Amino acid sequence: MKNNERRELTRFYDLIKRKDYKKIEMSLNTISKINATAISDPKDLDLLKQYTKNKEILKIIMRNDIKFLLCNKRKIHKEMINTVLYLDNAYIKEIKDIIIDNIIIQKYENYVYSMKSNIRKLCELKKAIDWFENSLDSLRLNESDIPPQWNLEGDFVFKFCVLTKQIICNIIFHNNIDNKDYLDGLKYILEFEKKYCNHIFSDNCCENNNNTNNDKNKKIIFK
Repeated sequence: MKNNERRELTRFYDLIKRKDYKKIEMSLNTISKINATAISDPKDLDLLKQYTKNKEILKIIMRNDIKFLLCNKRKIHKEMINTVLYLDNAYIKEIKDIIIDNIIIQKYENYVYSMKSNIRKLCELKKAIDWFENSLDSLRLNESDIPPQWNLEGDFVFKFCVLTKQIICNIIFHNNIDNKDYLDGLKYILEFEKKYCNHIFSDNCCENNNNTNNDKNKKIIFK
């Protein structure tokens, strides 16, 4: 084992205690290059065993820190997310679900209240789509550090679609809908789905996109 690798393994626990996530990320990057199968020195093997235990401690601390930040509506810093990506797949999925669920729920609850209060006719669905587009812009701006493969936008679009269709069903079953209102509502939904539902299966969310000709950056215009 190289001296710099031993040094990183030795100081790893101290970095965890200080919660220095930038240096933890760098340390994990160095340690990830160690070929553990080629190590036979007992002292080096002990260092690796201790590192494995320390990594479990790191996972607990990070989970708590991330939940604290989310509960206080504070941003998850990029170095924390990068550190998560060096850990095992099960932990990555757990943290991904925690972060995405919390981000979406915060916006989703506002949407539920707004829709139930303001949408009484199908032709008023434009209000919902305007709200969605503003929220999606905010999502792209504020959550740009979320890895694109986590597809935050896809989850957001999916939940919006499900709730909007529930609202449509409630309107249809509890009101007399004339043909024009029905067709207006149907037009809004079809245009929305045509434009946004590809996000559900996309790995390109939350990335900066400066191409003004891209359809994802265009507003829907209802005439």
